[in-house]
Amino acid sequence: MDCFRQDCFCSIDGNLVLDEYKLFKVNFIYEEYLDLVPHNLRCFITRLRISAHSLHIHTERFSVNRLPRHEWLCLNCNVQYVEDVYHFVCSCPKYRTIRLKYINRYYYVRPSVYRFYDLLSSNDKKYLYNRACYAKEALRLRNNFDFITIH
Repeated sequence: MDCFRQDCFCSIDGNLVLDEYKLFKVNFIYEEYLDLVPHNLRCFITRLRISAHSLHIHTERFSVNRLPRHEWLCLNCNVQYVEDVYHFVCSCPKYRTIRLKYINRYYYVRPSVYRFYDLLSSNDKKYLYNRACYAKEALRLRNNFDFITIH
């Protein structure tokens, strides 16, 4: 079992796609959030955790005309930050209204990576539910925006 864990974490550690996942998956255990949030919402938490989303931090990795990582900027705001999960959850102005509705001020007023990790690793049922609702609404808003600008 120890060899399996070691191989698993070595594979995760060597995979650039799983940058955010490395923050949350520090122990080889069953994740409690899977039982605490309804299926129709927990998939949104899981998408953010495993980089199965449409943010530039993920989609640009597979782009034909791939830009350098520091140029994978958010197209939804003028702040000029890389569009990663941290920016998406804690600071992008486009999702401010949704953030006010679902995320505690502590996490987005003077945000930090520590607070971000704390928010996304919490197993508090209320925070999980709100985080899932935030992800669902913000991803829908973002994807509708992409659809409108592309087509």
